[in-house]
Amino acid sequence: ADTPETPGLLILFVALLLLAAAALYLVLPGGWHAEPNAIDAFVHQAFYQVRVPLLTALAGYVASLGSWPVYGSLALGMLAYLYAGHNRRAAAHWVAVLAFGGALALGLQLVGWIGTQRPMDYFANTMHTAFPSGHIVFATVVYFFLAALVTTRKPAEKRVIPYLIAGVLVLLIALAQLYLGHLWLSGLLISVLTALIWVGMLGLAYRRHGGHGVSLRTPAIIAGVCLGIIPLLTAPSAVTNAQQELVSHTREQTWTISQWQNTNWHTLPPAREDIAGKAKQRFNIQWRGERKDIQQRLEAAAWLDSLPL
Repeated sequence: ADTPETPGLLILFVALLLLAAAALYLVLPGGWHAEPNAIDAFVHQAFYQVRVPLLTALAGYVASLGSWPVYGSLALGMLAYLYAGHNRRAAAHWVAVLAFGGALALGLQLVGWIGTQRPMDYFANTMHTAFPSGHIVFATVVYFFLAALVTTRKPAEKRVIPYLIAGVLVLLIALAQLYLGHLWLSGLLISVLTALIWVGMLGLAYRRHGGHGVSLRTPAIIAGVCLGIIPLLTAPSAVTNAQQELVSHTREQTWTISQWQNTNWHTLPPAREDIAGKAKQRFNIQWRGERKDIQQRLEAAAWLDSLPL
C-alpha cells in the first residue's frame, strides 16, 4: 500500500476544514461581527504606522516567496524528483498533501470571498474582499511537508535545520503579509495552524507506513532554485503592487481652499474612529485656519484646555 488511507484522511480533512472555516467566520470582520477585534486592529495599526516605501518594497519581495509561482514550482519539482527516483510512497503522500492542501487553501479562500475585507481595505473604506490566506496555507503545507520528507528516518539532531528553515520562511512571509495589511492576525494564525495540523497528520501517516527518508541534497537544490531564482522574476511586480497600494491607501490628502469649500468638505470622516474603526466622537465643525487663531478665538469664547491625563 503505497497510497495514504484516503477515506480516513478525507474525513479528517473535512473536519479540519469545517473547524477552520468556522473559526475564521467567528473571528474575522464581515463574518460573525462587522468590526475587527481589538488585537487584530491594534496589530494592523501598529504596522501601518511604520509603513515606509523601503520596507514596503522589502515586504513585497518577501511576500512573493509565498506566492503560487514559487511554492507551485517547488511542489512540481519535488513531485518530478520523487517519481524519477521511484519513491512511490513519498510521491503518493506528496500528491496527497498537495491535493488536500490545495483544497484546504481554496476552502479557506472562499471564506474570505464571502465578505471579509483585507485590513488595509477595511480601514481605507475600499471594497476589496480578496483574502490571500490561501497562499499562506499552501506555502506552509509545501515548505513544512518538504521538511518532514527530508527528516524522516534521520537522527533528531539532523531534523532541526530543515524545520527551522521552513519555520523562518513561513514566519517572514506571515510578517510581510501583516505589514502590507493583507491579512488579519487572527485569520493568519488560524490558517497557519490549520496547515500545520494537516502537515502533522500527513507526516505521521507517512512515517507509520514505513516511509523512507529522502536525500537532502536534491530537494535542497530544487528549493534553492525555486526560492532564489523565481522570486527574481515575480518580485518586481509584487513590489510595484505593494508600493502602489501604499500610495493609494495613504490617508493624507491635499486640497485647495475652493475644493474643500465646494465639494470635498463632506468627504472627510464624520467622526473620530477608535482603533477598530468604530465611530466614537462626531466631528461637528470643520475650521479652516491656523491653530493659534483657532485657539485665540476659542479662549476668547471662554473655552478651556482639557486637563492632562
